[in-house]
Amino acid sequence: MTNRNVEQALRTALEHAAPNDVESVLLRCDDRKGNVIPMTNQNPEKKNRKPMRLAALAAAACLVLAIGGGSVYYNQSQTAASVVSLDVNPSIELVLNSRERVLRATALNEDAAAVLDGMDLKGSTLDVAVNALMGSLLKNGYVDELANSILITVEDDNATRAAQLESQLTKTVNAVMTSSSINGAILSQVVNQNQDLQAKADEYGISLGKAQLIQQLVDQNPTLTFESLAGRTVNDLNLLLSSQATTLSTVSSTGRASDGGYIGTEVAKNAALAHAGLTADQVTVSKVDFDVEDGRMVYEVEFWANNVEYEYDVDATTGEIVKNHTETYTAAAGQNGSID
Repeated sequence: MTNRNVEQALRTALEHAAPNDVESVLLRCDDRKGNVIPMTNQNPEKKNRKPMRLAALAAAACLVLAIGGGSVYYNQSQTAASVVSLDVNPSIELVLNSRERVLRATALNEDAAAVLDGMDLKGSTLDVAVNALMGSLLKNGYVDELANSILITVEDDNATRAAQLESQLTKTVNAVMTSSSINGAILSQVVNQNQDLQAKADEYGISLGKAQLIQQLVDQNPTLTFESLAGRTVNDLNLLLSSQATTLSTVSSTGRASDGGYIGTEVAKNAALAHAGLTADQVTVSKVDFDVEDGRMVYEVEFWANNVEYEYDVDATTGEIVKNHTETYTAAAGQNGSID
């Protein structure tokens, strides 16, 4: 019997004996290396016939894998092709092979460790892994109607495959959120390896994808800093994007970030007016936007009354006045004076 005949016979036997999940088994082979199973041969003539037959079948299967190209299949199964990350505040990284099987799932911060607790995603398909992660994010309260944003990032040298994964993941995540009655806001992007950004990501316990998103926000708004944004949730970053009308060419966006966890623009505006001793009919409001001050989310409120411009930072959670400044403009062209 030729090697091809042996391989075909074993394949047929295995297909009838168990589900066809060879790749998942191969991905777990490394976890079994070095295990020693003690065996006592009490009655080799009777009791050990079935184990020995199974052992012989396993040995034959290994031989077929080596002779029939199985070793190539194994190597392909173990080779990383893509890196996918999901960021909410938990940052989770999945390393995939070319067949979209999970080689490794890594928690990049403490929140992510809680999400991954008890999960063994190695060998699972990407769809199964993402559904499991989304279920845990929902269960642990990291995603809900008050914080509905998630960032999906794909890193892959194959641009076509990267784009397909980005689209596939967006649909999967959106479907899970919709089934949980949440109007999701999804940011997605494809990234390339960047050593400087990776160093920042490692420093702050976030993914390369979140680091890139933050860097782009900082580049577009110099008043922001990487340090002040690193600890903010993706929902906060999404609110900043929306509030400041910032458009990032490399980031796709669906849905609208929820601001339900904050006091709202009207409450923030009224807090600033009260502090200034003015009423709404006495001023012209020019801006009420989200911003970050000393690492916390604030509403930046600006309005005019007579020749005075008022600028306030109002804590988005408590309504506390974080900072305020006024500037008076005189009638003389180009002359002004400040009033603190």
